[in-house]
Amino acid sequence: MKMPVKPEPYPTEMCCMSGCAVCIIDVYQEEFENYLKEKEKYIAYCKENGLEIPDIMLKQEKPDIDPSLVAFKEMEKKMG
Repeated sequence: MKMPVKPEPYPTEMCCMSGCAVCIIDVYQEEFENYLKEKEKYIAYCKENGLEIPDIMLKQEKPDIDPSLVAFKEMEKKMG
């Protein structure tokens, strides 16, 4: 089984802040959530097969999203 790779965030300037139905922030969030699921599967595979789990896989991670974009998305949600 191949070790999953954490997705890179999209450049902040790629968000047009027009309230797109599918924003790059949403796309990255989905990619990151998929990465976390694959990471869990990889850790389970290593444990089941007696393999050493790389330290990077044991590290707690959160998405690398620009705080201003997070604030914008939260404002968008509140506005409906």
